[in-house]
Amino acid sequence: MQTSVRYLQELVRSGGPELDQYKTLNQAFVDFNELARQGEFDRYGPDFKEDLMGTSFGYETMQGFVYRQPHGHSGDFELYERIYGNYQTSNKHLEKWDQFWNQQAFVSALQNSQRYFNQTLADTEACSKNTNVLNVASGSSRFVADYLNLHQTTTTFHCMDQSHRALDYARLLCRGHLNQVQFLQGRVAQLSSDINYDLVWSEGLFDYLNDSQFKQTLKKLLAMMSVNGQCVIGNLSTENPNQAFMEFMQWHVNPRSETHLRSLALACGVKPTNMHVVKESSGVNLFLHITR
Repeated sequence: MQTSVRYLQELVRSGGPELDQYKTLNQAFVDFNELARQGEFDRYGPDFKEDLMGTSFGYETMQGFVYRQPHGHSGDFELYERIYGNYQTSNKHLEKWDQFWNQQAFVSALQNSQRYFNQTLADTEACSKNTNVLNVASGSSRFVADYLNLHQTTTTFHCMDQSHRALDYARLLCRGHLNQVQFLQGRVAQLSSDINYDLVWSEGLFDYLNDSQFKQTLKKLLAMMSVNGQCVIGNLSTENPNQAFMEFMQWHVNPRSETHLRSLALACGVKPTNMHVVKESSGVNLFLHITR
């Protein structure tokens, strides 16, 4: 049997990886994914990966939660809530898997996003009065709720998501600020362009779009910016060292380079002088900034 499979079997039997095994484990994911693409596991049936990983792919672990997609898709609001809260399973037999998860670069990148949102919003508020924010694919709206709990501000937020469960949860988090937060269920194509926003923020959407969908969605959002507003698009980088781990969990995204993001914005008519790309501190997440 293939080396990567044997290695994963050994880790499952021993209760999960130790710190000094993390590098080898990440390489095992690379090797396993390549074998899967070659069709090496087709004869084992659709449940082969679950049989291989056992309880480590159950709902109690972060990797199992991603794999099982309880809300019907990867990267759902509950997963992100777990990430922001540094979730760690209470099951002692599985805790090493969550310890491994919490040491991965893409997890730190997603956690860093809240600080970047806060910084971006504060900068926007400093340049505009009665700031109006559109939060696209808002999920739990954790960033919005925490910002309003910590800052005295008149900023208003429109939070849009396809999931009614995410929006119900978001209303609960924002219950003390419902005079400043409105929620909309739907897709970007359904947004009305009657309102212009000082900040259009979208993280956790464009990662899942192909290039054609990316451009179509970006054009729609650019039309909703105020004269002096900006649009900020988050996208995981091609330099994400955990891409193989995400693929192993069947968390499929479209990572992009800085050059790729710029080329897509150019194709939407954005001038080079009106855009820049910021790499957050872990280097895994990129933010494309566009101004008028």
